[in-house]
Amino acid sequence: MSSTMRSLRDSLKSPFTRRKSLNSSMRSSLDGSLHYDDMPGDVTMGGKPMQLKLGEHELVWEDGVWRSDTPAASADHRETVALRKRNLQLEEENQLLHYKMSLLLDMLTVANLEIEAMKEDVKNIRQASHARK
Repeated sequence: MSSTMRSLRDSLKSPFTRRKSLNSSMRSSLDGSLHYDDMPGDVTMGGKPMQLKLGEHELVWEDGVWRSDTPAASADHRETVALRKRNLQLEEENQLLHYKMSLLLDMLTVANLEIEAMKEDVKNIRQASHARK
C-alpha cells in the first residue's frame, strides 16, 4: 500500500477506537443529559474538547456528558428538567387515580351484588309468607 493511501486511510479513521450501537451505548438520565458509557470523559478532537453545534445551541463533551454553555440552552435545560419532574409527578398521580377508580368500581360491584342478593331474599320471604296463607 502506498504511503498516500495509508495516510488517507489514517485520516479517515474515527477518533474513537471502540464503538457500540447508539442504543446500547447511550442512556438518558432523569435530568436529560446524555451519557455515553463507551467514551472516556476527556475525549478531545485536535486538542480541543469535542463540540456540537445545533442551530443556536452549542454542546461541549465534558466528563462523559454533553453540556451546554449557552445561557438560553441552560434556561431551556432547567425548564426541561422541571417539566420532566412535573410529568413524572403527574404520571404517578394518574396511576394512583386509576387504582382508586378500579377500587371504587370493585366496591360498587360488590354493593350491587349485595343489593341483588337482598332483593332475592325479600322475594323468597314474600313467597314463603304467601304460601303460608
